[in-house]
Amino acid sequence: MPKQHIEGNPERERAQHKGLRHAKNTIELCYASALSGSKVAVQAILKCLKEFPELAATFREFDDLMDKAENAWITANSFGCTLSLEATKKEIDTIKGELLSPQADILDRILVSSFVVSYLAYQRSARLAAGAADHSTAAMRDRQLMVSQKRMFAAMKAYEQIRQKKTEGPQPIGKLKLFEMKETSQSTAHS
Repeated sequence: MPKQHIEGNPERERAQHKGLRHAKNTIELCYASALSGSKVAVQAILKCLKEFPELAATFREFDDLMDKAENAWITANSFGCTLSLEATKKEIDTIKGELLSPQADILDRILVSSFVVSYLAYQRSARLAAGAADHSTAAMRDRQLMVSQKRMFAAMKAYEQIRQKKTEGPQPIGKLKLFEMKETSQSTAHS
């Protein structure tokens, strides 16, 4: 018996759509348990992604290293305080909203994420440096603060340079040889 195609077959299309919805719901329900180490939840998610690989793009958390790095620093900056965690998330969302356009490409997202991570590292270093400590610990914290500040400024500078180059578009380096040759041939013709 020949295999029926999904396109043009309303019954199979509905079944496929229902299966896709079910897989998405399963992933959403199992995600927290999978992060906590549940092997059953991980297997359920992997089964859904095998059957519907297009869902992987829906759940950026599976492969978005930038978000994972940012979230690790957000958590580190909260020092265990839930209120601080939520305030930091809101602050980072605001920063990203200002720096990223809706049409941001991967380079923009990498540059902004790099800035966000360096900003969070700087903020953490500043908080630690402000705390009471013995002389050697305070000196180490001050050095860490200076290093994180340099990284933050370097990330900010890289973001600004790339943004400026994208705005200006490609620029020729020096004179183009085509025009240089034309000028030379015109000057010899007039001689």
